[in-house]
Amino acid sequence: MRLQGKVALVTGGNSGIGRGIVHRFIAEGARVAIAARDKDKGAKVLAEVRERGGEAEFFPIDLAHEAAVEALIKDVERRFGGLDIVVNNAGVGGRRAGIEPEDGPGVRWNKMRGPNLDAAYFVSSYSLPLLARSGKGAIVNISSTATLHGNWGLYCVAKAAIEGLTRSLAAEGARQGVRANCVSPGWI
Repeated sequence: MRLQGKVALVTGGNSGIGRGIVHRFIAEGARVAIAARDKDKGAKVLAEVRERGGEAEFFPIDLAHEAAVEALIKDVERRFGGLDIVVNNAGVGGRRAGIEPEDGPGVRWNKMRGPNLDAAYFVSSYSLPLLARSGKGAIVNISSTATLHGNWGLYCVAKAAIEGLTRSLAAEGARQGVRANCVSPGWI
């Protein structure tokens, strides 16, 4: 159990890749805070974790809102006593972003940027002091191979920004003993 005694925060941990990360972390002994918007999906993953004897908590949240993220990190610290790992997995693409044909450029950009980029920035920024305190903190950002193709519009732009954010966090975090890395999965 490589993560025994560790506390992880997984954003978007209520489905897809995030759900898989939650289950893997639990299998490796971590206690996991799951942060996502959909309460029903969150309750389902939480039940799965608890059935397997894992310790987790679900935090319903729209991660694109800075004040909500600040409160989330305080809640995670209060509930778990610290934080060792952050996985910024939350994001939307395509129809899930709620982009309509009549939306103007600013509306489309905000709908894509908020959950894909702002969320990772806010979560990382507010988590950094806790990760530094842990002594060996880690941030893992989830990007996409879409950044290599450029054919998914604003999604690939937001995910390319995640890769730049990761480099920035790696430089900032290194001084505090916090690693930052990025994983870019393909189509899931």
